[in-house]
Amino acid sequence: MDTSAARETFFGSGPAWPFYLLAFLAVCIFAAGVYSRITVWQKGYPARFKFSLGGLVKNGLLLGRLWMQDPLAALLHCMVLWGFLILFLGTCLLSFHEWILTFLNGRIYLVFALTLDLAGIVFVLGAAGLFLRRIILSGSRLPGNWQDWGLLALLLLVGLTGFLAEAARLAVVRPPWSWSQPVGFWLAGILWPAEPPGAAALAGVWWIHALASLTLVAFLPWFKLWHSLAAPLNLALTRKRVYVSAEDWEEKGAEFWFENLLSADACAQCNRCELVCPSSRAGEGLSPRAFTKEFAEYARLKNAPQGGVFLGKGGLSDRGSETTLSAQEAFYCTTCGACKEVCPVMNSPLDLLLNMRGNVIEQGTEVPGPVNKALGSLTKYGNPWGATRKKKAAWVKELDLVDLAKNKAKVDWLLFAGCTTSLDATATPMARAMARIMLRAGLTTGALGKKEPCCGDLARRLGENGLFEMLAEDALELMEAREVHKVVTMSPHCAYTMTQEYPPLAGELKSEINSLPEVWHYSQVLDNLIERRIIKPGVLEGKTAAFHDPCYLGRHRGIFDPPRRVLKSLGLTVREMADHHQNSLCCGAGGGRMWNAELDGAETQISHLRVAQARETGAEYLVTACPLCLIMLTDAVKAMNLEEEIQVVDLACLTDESLAG
Repeated sequence: MDTSAARETFFGSGPAWPFYLLAFLAVCIFAAGVYSRITVWQKGYPARFKFSLGGLVKNGLLLGRLWMQDPLAALLHCMVLWGFLILFLGTCLLSFHEWILTFLNGRIYLVFALTLDLAGIVFVLGAAGLFLRRIILSGSRLPGNWQDWGLLALLLLVGLTGFLAEAARLAVVRPPWSWSQPVGFWLAGILWPAEPPGAAALAGVWWIHALASLTLVAFLPWFKLWHSLAAPLNLALTRKRVYVSAEDWEEKGAEFWFENLLSADACAQCNRCELVCPSSRAGEGLSPRAFTKEFAEYARLKNAPQGGVFLGKGGLSDRGSETTLSAQEAFYCTTCGACKEVCPVMNSPLDLLLNMRGNVIEQGTEVPGPVNKALGSLTKYGNPWGATRKKKAAWVKELDLVDLAKNKAKVDWLLFAGCTTSLDATATPMARAMARIMLRAGLTTGALGKKEPCCGDLARRLGENGLFEMLAEDALELMEAREVHKVVTMSPHCAYTMTQEYPPLAGELKSEINSLPEVWHYSQVLDNLIERRIIKPGVLEGKTAAFHDPCYLGRHRGIFDPPRRVLKSLGLTVREMADHHQNSLCCGAGGGRMWNAELDGAETQISHLRVAQARETGAEYLVTACPLCLIMLTDAVKAMNLEEEIQVVDLACLTDESLAG
């Protein structure tokens, strides 16, 4: 092994000072871009984070989430990422060797040169693979623009010209250790087998590589590649759930959360969210990917140091022509959370849309009419259906439930029906069936009847946070006054709100709320009663069922097995639909869409897509465990004239029927 192996840093390039001058300029442009981005983040409402080194390494540097979803894309991105990092580290070591400590000589240099060559191969193959992948998947699967193609072209230019510069240097010097740079040695033999390149050619190739590399560094924070820095940070920060009151939010004067501004920059525009979005699949026009991009552009133009040049400091209704951020699109969302489930950088377009809704509701200028009507009814009547409290209590009649509206008797369980289950004729049998089951099981059960408040879910999902606080406080105070310790809800939306939204809010009301009740969804109670053999349902032999996972039961809370175990205990054969468990397709009612009519111009209805999936299984029953899902799927089956093929039933009703023999 030749111990004299070494390399002249600026071989054939001419004087070094032009490079350092351009490098300094590139660093300044890079720093200005980073400052601009961070300035935007700082305009957001401060969030509470915990830094996770494991999250940074596993998901940020090793792309763990992407490997689970798309191994080929993960491999190609890892090749580009790690190839670039090694090559960048090699460049830094060369500068250290040149100006501080000479150490890249002999065996160290040979190992160094071979490592960089291998990293370069990995980098170029990864970039070429991504370029080819984008060609194959271009269109609706992987839409792109000049930034996407330009970035990939620039990455390839950096890698290929690096090898050409290496080959030209080896063709001139022809050192005995050329084997340590196999790609350059091979290219030199092909391009300059006899005569070495001239000085102009040598300098030209070197400077093309240098300029391409410096351009990549300089504009990294300014265009799409910024996600390569923002995404690892987004993955390394674990959010601590906190509740911010409408009053505190207004006092802060922030338009968006810090974490939303960060996650918008972390978005890689991979389009996975759009492919699973029920609104997008139904052809309604909502694209979580496009909305995230427009959100980031809007925030940048409004809050970055140079933003005042392009956009004034007005609100959403004074956006100007520099951005296409649509307030109406925010209300297309069903809040199903499918977008977050598939995002490789753990973004949640849902959070951006909810943040947007809050701002629209606060300004009150672009709120859809049906949303305004539902919120008006919620404010006036305590439910979005516009019904009186007397009507809300009608389902309790002729049941032996303790009426907690009239007395303060202690009960084991509070059966919280919720607005929709109490008032809609399709959903009311759910509550009555569950009441009969609990009484049959010997559980002392009560209902709030005409005093039952709205849990506040609809107000929260639509962005009316002040109304949510009022409704939630009423519910908490009433349950505490009645000494309620266990609650079973008929709606997954109520269960989610009580378990996820109430605790942070109660933390803000320490002087008024002393304890929170234990909250169960009724499918969990059924599963528990059957497992403990407290109830023994009859067997529906020979029947098949497809179970529709309600978004706020399954994806948002991770409750998938209890309802399926109940169905199996009834003797039913469960057939899974194409989209199930974490990947379940929304029925289309969540996020206030039940009260916001299907959109004009939509290709189909979301609920029709779901019923079509159920039909493909050949199941006799389409079972769900949510009043909103029950209504939407029942109406869809009727509209599609499939009543002879498949029957939409509720889990509690089916269990009650089996218990009745």
